[in-house]
Amino acid sequence: MTPLPVQVEETPRWWPAARLLLILSLLILPALLLLPPVLKLPAYSVQGGTLTARSLGARVVIPPGTPVQSQAITLHGKLIGSVLPGYTVGLFRTPTGRAQVFSDGSQGRSALVFATRTPTVLTPADPQALLRAWQVGENGTFRPARPARPDWTLPLLLPLVPIAVLLLARPRLTYRLDGDTLTVRTAATTLRFPRHDTRATLTHTPWARGCSAPPRPVTTPARSSATPEPAGRSRPQRGPHAQGRP
Repeated sequence: MTPLPVQVEETPRWWPAARLLLILSLLILPALLLLPPVLKLPAYSVQGGTLTARSLGARVVIPPGTPVQSQAITLHGKLIGSVLPGYTVGLFRTPTGRAQVFSDGSQGRSALVFATRTPTVLTPADPQALLRAWQVGENGTFRPARPARPDWTLPLLLPLVPIAVLLLARPRLTYRLDGDTLTVRTAATTLRFPRHDTRATLTHTPWARGCSAPPRPVTTPARSSATPEPAGRSRPQRGPHAQGRP
């Protein structure tokens, strides 16, 4: 096959930024559902007497000596954050006021409430082990009893995948000449135009201004060079049996 050059229009300067914004808006919700189970969040890290609680979009550092209580906590409403199976994080209302929550969603069970500027609520699987490591200055990582898992709404977001793929894919258009056949390939289709039964016209008018799609060559069956005889007429006979005029 012989490749033929393709005339490519210049991409507008604003398109890369617009495409990036579209892709981010499509991917942010699936990321919020998938990343907590993958990263095993929320997590509580103890290092050198400092306790750090982490979620996907927040981080709270609890210094040594911060007052802490172990008490049952019931969340009354979310102000901002996420409520997913095994992943309940954000700013919530509690019976004692607002609190920063890094929890697995346990309700009415014993939790560690730290007296930070905004109270911080943690629900580690082993509260006593976390407190002991924090108070004596040991290092370790602790997590809630219930791990985070994807929400049931994740399958509803699958139609967003082909849209993101189309935005990420580069346009592809190639012309190749294989003998007497012109092959036009795009990302989704392949068209072949044999020379002997294809009629094409040359135009100098840009198709994008006047129509929604470029004109395609018209493929017709091969025709004989002979001119067909109109119906209802017959040729005069010639030869020895032809009748002349009187």
